[in-house]
Amino acid sequence: MNQCNINLLDLPTEILLTIFKKLDNMDVLYSLFDVNNQRLDNIIQENISTNTLNFVLTTLTNDFLSISDPILDRFCTNILPKIHYNVKSLTLNSLSMERILLVADYSNLCEIKIFNFNSKIASRYFTVQSPCRRLFQRQITDLILVFENYFNEICKHYTTDNNLSDLKYFYLQYDCLTDTYNSQILPLLRRMSNIEVLNLHLTMDNQTTFIDEHEVLLEHEFFIRIVRSFPLLKILHVINLMPQSPISNELDSNDNELYSTIIKFPYLTTLNLQYAHRNYIEQFLNDKKTHLPHLTKLTVGYYELKTATRNFTNDRTRLNCMKVKQLNMSPKMSIHSEDFYAYSPSL
Repeated sequence: MNQCNINLLDLPTEILLTIFKKLDNMDVLYSLFDVNNQRLDNIIQENISTNTLNFVLTTLTNDFLSISDPILDRFCTNILPKIHYNVKSLTLNSLSMERILLVADYSNLCEIKIFNFNSKIASRYFTVQSPCRRLFQRQITDLILVFENYFNEICKHYTTDNNLSDLKYFYLQYDCLTDTYNSQILPLLRRMSNIEVLNLHLTMDNQTTFIDEHEVLLEHEFFIRIVRSFPLLKILHVINLMPQSPISNELDSNDNELYSTIIKFPYLTTLNLQYAHRNYIEQFLNDKKTHLPHLTKLTVGYYELKTATRNFTNDRTRLNCMKVKQLNMSPKMSIHSEDFYAYSPSL
C-alpha cells in the first residue's frame, strides 16, 4: 500500500471550511490565523465568525476562568489587532478584560459579558476615570454582569458615576435581600431610561412589591409603570404563573380611571408569555387594555391563547394579533381552523 503525506494546506477550500465550521471559532483563530499563510488568513477572515469572541472557560464545577496566558498573549499580540473591526460581542473574565479591551478600538463592539464581576472591577471600570469610559458610555448597548459575590458595593459605583441612558440591554441574576433591592437595584433600573431588553432573575425573601410600596404586583398599573420607565422597550418576557388579583379581573376597563388607561408599547415587537398565567395573555392582547401596534413575534401556550381569544373569534384580542408573523405555541399544533388563520393573517 502506498503511503502519502497530506498537509492540511493541500486540502481544497471546501474541505477546509467543513473542518473549520466544526471547530470553535476561538480554536480556529488561535491555531491557524496569522501563521504566515495568506490563504488561510483569507479563508478564516471571510468564513469564520469573528463577531463573537469568548475569552472565558467554564469548568465542570461551573467556575469561570480566563483563558491561559499564552493563548491570551497570542490573541492580544497577533489576532485582535487584525480583526477588531469585526468584533461585536465579547465575553470576558474580569481579571483579563482590561488587556483585551485596550488592545484595539473595537469600533463595532456593542455587547460585553463580564464574568467574576466584583466591587474592585466596578470601582476601576464603571467610573468617570475608567480607561474604558468611552467604550462603555458611547458604544455598549448590551451589558451582562455575572457577579462574583456581593452586589451592594458594585451597584453603588455604577449608579453614582455612570450615565445609563444609552444602555439597551441589561441582564441581572442575583439572590438578594429586600434592602439590597430597594436601595441598590431599583435606583439602578430607574436610570435605564432607554432600555429595550431588561432581563431580571431575582430571588428575594419577604418582598411583596417591586416598584412601589402601594403597587399590586404585575397588575395593569405595573405595566403602565413599565412602559413609562422603558418607552423604547422592544422585547418583553413575562414569567409569572400566579393569576392577577380577583379585584382587577372584576374591574371593567371603564370602571376605574386606572384601568381605563390603555397601555401603549409603541416599539414592542417580541412578547413571550409562555410561562405566564392566562390573565396576562388577556392583559396584553385585549386592545382595551394594551396597544401593541408592532407586535410580530408572540410566544404563548396554545390552550391559554385559545381561551383568551375565545377560539380565535374574540374581536377584543384580534387587533394585537393582526401583525404577528411568528407564533410560537406549546404544544405545537399542525392543523388549525379558518378562524385561526383569519386571526393572524400575517402568519
